Amino acid sequence: MCNIKFIKCRGKDCFVYVTAILGLLLTTSGFFSIKILDDIFKKNLYKNLILVNGNAAYKSWAGIDGLSPVMHFYIFNYTNVDDILHGAKPKIQQLGPYSYRNQRLKSVLSSDEYTFTYLQNYSYVFEKETSCKECNENDIIYTPSLAAAVMLSLVKKSSIKPDSILYDLFAITANEIFSLEDVTLFKKITVQQLLWGYTDKFLSDVEKIAAILKLLKIKMPKISPFVMMQRNSSEEAMYIGNLTVANGKSDIANILQILKWRGKSSGTCWRSIYGNMLNGTDGTRYKPFFERNQRLYMFMPDAFRSIYLNYEKDMELNGIQLYSHTTSFDLLGNVSISPWNQDFCTDQCYETGVLHVGGCAESLSAPIFMSWPHFYQGDETLYKNVDGLSPNKEKHGIFINVEPITGITMQAKIRLQINFLVEKIPLLHIAKDLAAQRTYMPVFFFDETGEIDDENANMLREKVILLRKYLKLSTVVAVGVGLILLVISQILFIF
Repeated sequence: MCNIKFIKCRGKDCFVYVTAILGLLLTTSGFFSIKILDDIFKKNLYKNLILVNGNAAYKSWAGIDGLSPVMHFYIFNYTNVDDILHGAKPKIQQLGPYSYRNQRLKSVLSSDEYTFTYLQNYSYVFEKETSCKECNENDIIYTPSLAAAVMLSLVKKSSIKPDSILYDLFAITANEIFSLEDVTLFKKITVQQLLWGYTDKFLSDVEKIAAILKLLKIKMPKISPFVMMQRNSSEEAMYIGNLTVANGKSDIANILQILKWRGKSSGTCWRSIYGNMLNGTDGTRYKPFFERNQRLYMFMPDAFRSIYLNYEKDMELNGIQLYSHTTSFDLLGNVSISPWNQDFCTDQCYETGVLHVGGCAESLSAPIFMSWPHFYQGDETLYKNVDGLSPNKEKHGIFINVEPITGITMQAKIRLQINFLVEKIPLLHIAKDLAAQRTYMPVFFFDETGEIDDENANMLREKVILLRKYLKLSTVVAVGVGLILLVISQILFIF
């Protein structure tokens, strides 16, 4: 037989023992539950963040949830086109916004245990309600001619020496071609034509004069006669090409990382492996438990490269703390400021604030340049060569604001400007009297600003942020009460 003896206590002694034991239990369980509860929280969070066909995260990513942001286009109308040809500085009038409801739907082509490969479809529908009061797609504007910019670029890069007889003959022939084909520095078109396409007569007739151009040692690039700055629906999807992303299952830190573009694990446009790296996500998601000073990477197919954004400040949206990131001056810095950017040079290196994307597209050698709106963070000569530009961080900068626990982008402002480079050429009548030797002429910029709606913000705050806060608070309270009870028991024991 085993005799079990129970400790008997009465009055004060019993109270001291019970208080000490309870304090010890609360303190110990509180300390242990800190990690246990946090691990349970993370496990459930990761389970809901991983993209699985049919779950809420997948529907949000694929566009099945029906959310359709609005994209605002701002058009630059040139108001002194005749004077520009006679040495005046270009003057522009910013029109807009011309707003389009943007329905995004991903078409998944294939998937496996760890990845999705998809095409991104964009459907744009003009929305009068969110456009400026007087804005109409049929508004007439004067905009730089892509055909003229291409021809001037080809002439400038020609191997013919400017002081030779052949060059004089070349100039005479080029001027005749410009006159016959009615090539001018600006085109008078509608906003709808600028954004969604128009047929350029000169580009349609290029084949007719190809032999003459060949004699003059000019090789015309393959450019579609249908000039289109924006694409709609499947046309945009096919132009961008398919993307392969991580679903987060193998490593939640890699959620939505771009793994392949057009079937390849790197780009093909730039000079080096570094320039062609596919870094980052599409900007909508990042790894959970995102650190404040961590750099954000975002792959931009339209720019043929990844960009990075640096932490700027903490901010709050709908009661949710966010980490705000934005671009820095060195991102599009020239090689004297950012030596590594020589990898993004094409036929040559250009000024701070512009990226030659026309050297990467199907229209090879087209003088098309991307920048931030109004040449924000660019060389001051870019915006001083054109009247009507005024760079402003709040109006023209890029911002991505991430909720750190989930890594979800709660608010974003993505803005890009398209420009044509026009260079002064003394012997060509459409460019001989231009005010500056090189002028980057803005065509338009878009402003895509989106943020989480109130319903989803409240759900995130209650089911994620407040839940984690309460779990942490419960363990702190348990440890705190336990320590207090231990202190009380010690005091009663002594006195």
